[in-house]
Amino acid sequence: MHEEGASDAPIRLESMLAVMQVLAVLLQMLPPAGSHQPTQHSQYGCGVH
Repeated sequence: MHEEGASDAPIRLESMLAVMQVLAVLLQMLPPAGSHQPTQHSQYGCGVH
């Protein structure tokens, strides 16, 4: 589904999705900055929201 004319839109969407996934992983790896409490994070574990 790679077209020369409309190849910019899907590539941008895919790149945005990839960035969102990377940011989510980084947020899970990095310590909570206030919004996420360490107690809840430790109780629920990783990958559970």
